[in-house]
Amino acid sequence: MYEKASNFTIHGGNFTEINHHGPSGIDTLLARCLPDAAYDSAARETKASCYPGTRTQYIADITDWTITFGQNARRLISMRGALGTGKTSIAQSCADKADEKGVLGASFFFWRDNGVVDPTCLFPTIAVQLSRKIRPYKAILERLVNDDPSLPMARMDTQLRELILKPFLELEREGIQVEQRVVFIDGLDEATTVDEAATKDAQSKIVELITKSIKAYGARIPLLWAIFSRPELHITNAFFDHASASSFYWEITLHASEELDNEIELYLRGTLQDGMARRTRGGLNLSSGTVQWPSDKDIQELVRASRRLFIYATTLARYIMNPNSYSPEKRLQEVLSFHSTRSALGDEQPNPVAELDALYGMIMSRIPHDILLVSQQILLLHYESLLSHKRYEERRKVVLQNPQIWVLANLAGLSLRELVDALSSLHSVLMLKQAEGPSQDQFGSATLFFHHASFMEFLVDKRRSREYWIQGQEHWSSLASRCLRLVNEMHSMNSLPRNEKTQALKALFTALPEKDWRILEFRNELYYHYLHPDLLIWCARAGLESSSRTLQGLRLLDFDAFRNFGKVFIEREELEQLLTQYPEDLRERVSQVYHIPPDDSEWDPPPDLTAPVTEICEFIIDEFDLVRCYNKSERKEELGNFIKDILTSRSTQDSRRLFSKIQDICTVRYEEAVKKAQYLDGSDLLEFYDSEWEDTWDWVYRFDWGIGRHAALRILELLESSWNTKFFEAMGKGRYCRLTETALSILTRQENGDLINRQSLTNAFGSLFDGRELPRKRGSDIDPINTIGYHRTHLEKGCLKFLSRHYAAKAVEISSNPCPLPTFLDIVDDMFHEDCSIIGLQTMDNACRSGASYLLRDFIREACVQALVDNRLEDVFTEFGRLLEKSAHNDGHLHIIYLLLFTKFQQKHRRLESLLEIFRTHVQKHALTTLSNIGVTLKDSGKGSTDPCVSALLDIRQQYLEMVKKVFDNNWQLIRSLGEAFQAVTREYPQLCHPKLERLSEQDKHEIFGYPVPDVSTSLEPFDISDVEWLQSTSGVQVVSNPVAEGSATDAQPELHQPFSHCSSISDVVVLYPVQMSEPVAGVKEEE
Repeated sequence: MYEKASNFTIHGGNFTEINHHGPSGIDTLLARCLPDAAYDSAARETKASCYPGTRTQYIADITDWTITFGQNARRLISMRGALGTGKTSIAQSCADKADEKGVLGASFFFWRDNGVVDPTCLFPTIAVQLSRKIRPYKAILERLVNDDPSLPMARMDTQLRELILKPFLELEREGIQVEQRVVFIDGLDEATTVDEAATKDAQSKIVELITKSIKAYGARIPLLWAIFSRPELHITNAFFDHASASSFYWEITLHASEELDNEIELYLRGTLQDGMARRTRGGLNLSSGTVQWPSDKDIQELVRASRRLFIYATTLARYIMNPNSYSPEKRLQEVLSFHSTRSALGDEQPNPVAELDALYGMIMSRIPHDILLVSQQILLLHYESLLSHKRYEERRKVVLQNPQIWVLANLAGLSLRELVDALSSLHSVLMLKQAEGPSQDQFGSATLFFHHASFMEFLVDKRRSREYWIQGQEHWSSLASRCLRLVNEMHSMNSLPRNEKTQALKALFTALPEKDWRILEFRNELYYHYLHPDLLIWCARAGLESSSRTLQGLRLLDFDAFRNFGKVFIEREELEQLLTQYPEDLRERVSQVYHIPPDDSEWDPPPDLTAPVTEICEFIIDEFDLVRCYNKSERKEELGNFIKDILTSRSTQDSRRLFSKIQDICTVRYEEAVKKAQYLDGSDLLEFYDSEWEDTWDWVYRFDWGIGRHAALRILELLESSWNTKFFEAMGKGRYCRLTETALSILTRQENGDLINRQSLTNAFGSLFDGRELPRKRGSDIDPINTIGYHRTHLEKGCLKFLSRHYAAKAVEISSNPCPLPTFLDIVDDMFHEDCSIIGLQTMDNACRSGASYLLRDFIREACVQALVDNRLEDVFTEFGRLLEKSAHNDGHLHIIYLLLFTKFQQKHRRLESLLEIFRTHVQKHALTTLSNIGVTLKDSGKGSTDPCVSALLDIRQQYLEMVKKVFDNNWQLIRSLGEAFQAVTREYPQLCHPKLERLSEQDKHEIFGYPVPDVSTSLEPFDISDVEWLQSTSGVQVVSNPVAEGSATDAQPELHQPFSHCSSISDVVVLYPVQMSEPVAGVKEEE
């Protein structure tokens, strides 16, 4: 609009500042990538390829297809086979072969038990994997997603077109040839969305999109596609409708043919004999002697029992070789006897699922009768927890972990050992999978891993599992009574001091963490993620007869507390069904716990595009307010499409009038709405302020707006800014920071370990730290106390004061018990993690509320280090240098020092600079010592004499890159220091200059970051804790230095945006003194 304009002045007009705080395109793309979906991911380590010598023809045919260049007319393979026929093993083997031959482009293995089910993550994940294989493609992909960060969150057709097809077509236009690659998609039938109908649509849509892209572009897109799935009718129909008559399509069906018997025999013989050899290695095989085991006759019986199903054969083998069984021979005879009995009874059913069900029934029958009920309840808890997590993830847009076994043990009233014993007979169908990465409680953090999804399908289908059905009322009754007792006990101990509360929880829990400080963290996860959202639903399933234990426990439940600890969202129809199962005297109390969306009558139909501007603006504001609070996906879609149509059908001038009108209406409407906040207090006030703007921003960024995206962002900016402006004008009346005082008060309760409304507190912190408001005109006489910036600063200072007092008490405790530095670091690390978990909101919605959770984490870190570590800082520096010499054995303490001292508050602080200098000096010394040992001198200049030296330096560099990746979380400042160390070496020995020693290669960037290292001049913008310039220009506010710390301040002027770089302690931070405040600010003014 103003291109090349100069020497002009604008008079009047309203201007709105638009700041886009959303993630970059690459960040969004990586967030939508599922690493566990790759065929070679660590999560798939237990998923075996085909047993050597089996399925060889299929593997050979598909492998030959992947390497046929030029004349390959077939560009799509579909392999379909029934449950248990070995599709995934074939896909795994083929992907492995393709990778070995250098033709693998990407692999995506849908996997229900591991949470890899979201079909909208398919194409973003494939795009990321392709970018790591094809460099020219990667450059175009980066540009596209950075230009439009919403692409990874768009519809699947847009994802395929923009993330995969468009980059290849651009390469074609540029004349860049790309070698053909193959993409493997396995388990398409396990892709899952919100309901069954949407799931089938998504699965069919994937087939449709891929086939249409092949029809449209053929070999212009250098990709072959191989899709493996069960023969579900809708998937079969999708291939029939879109591909069956095409020459590019090749369909393979896995049949249960006679030749499969030979392969199953090979597998069973090899697996059982190898398993027995491992059990008896190093000792005598006393049970088998010299007789061949298993015998040929036994093997043939097992082959017949398998009915040409590989899943049956693998389950048989695992059952027989169960490591918890003392006698594989006895287990083999049990299987043979079971099959013989079924044959004698004439139970030779043609349905292969019936045979599999019979095998699963046999496995369940081997569980001792006295623990069968317990085993079923554990399996039920696992299944229901996954369903609950799925509902929560859909609502909050976060991914939760599968329930860990300590959760299941406490909900079932078992110790960890009792839980493991109860599941020991199920080794053939499930295993305990240890959590990846460091964990405070490795054993308790394990999760259940099912070898095949068919086992859980069997257990939840009453017709198939019969007496082993896990959803019977007797199971729910036992679990609901136990969970009610947990909740009632947790409520009753909420007023206890923290230490007493911890002791009471230790007596209540049956499975405890290894460290006492984690008990409150355990309590929080149990309550907020399992008990609070699901308890009343579980109670209804238990049956609420007048004499039931469940009903007696419900009458003791504090429904008011239960409601005040957070919203539980439920659809209107579900609530109505739930209430019918409760007695009449409890229905009102139960209904008050739940938060339901409005019914269809409250959602207005969109007006005509030619309607008056006022009507259109009021509709947009109304609908935004509704979807913001109720998160209804179909209404979001309707609103999004309406806004997109409006913006594309109107001129730029009309759009400006639209924005101006929206701002005018919002200003009037919100001014009236916030008046009720003056009569609210406590959690009610926080909940009123918590208007869930972050969820709305997430939706706006994900929606496929096309050219209307920036305008939609502007509308949302106007809505949020108007709300915050009017809300804080109301909050500032009386010159008292009521909202932030409430937040600090609840934070104090959280320090005591109380149950609170954590979701509301987290959202309020996030909104305060990240919120926007309307810009002020220059010369405006608005009182600063009526702005969000003032309240934000007040909250920051209150948090720092609160944490300073908190750690001052801990410092006294530590000083009274001197200990060696390694022990001291362990103690401080435990304290830091405990407070991050309990005070820092780290267990609730980290991914959703980055502002609140991560900012508090940095506050906690700074307070912890200043109070506990600074007086031993020189010892810590010395220990850091010593540990670098022995990093292979001291990764733990190195990581603790890094975790405590590396923070964005400290970019120019002495601590950080000292650590970087120690690391830089250590690397440089290591490199020079190595060169000295090799014997290089400054006179050496020939290539032959420097090659070994360059190679040695590259090895050292790689060693430290691995250290930064493993121990220091890929910290870019340490990587920069590593580069500076090698630059110093090559300055001293110029003949050793090498490109890889001077900068990170593209390969390094991929391995460490996935994408190039960010520009350090703009990355990690530190948090602005005190906007001093704004405060000094404001009437009614004084800015002073704390007189206690004044003598220790440096002469240099404090640099803005470096909040701690000039401070020796937290008390040196600038302090706010509101003039003539009618009431004191709790926790802030009293110490000043």
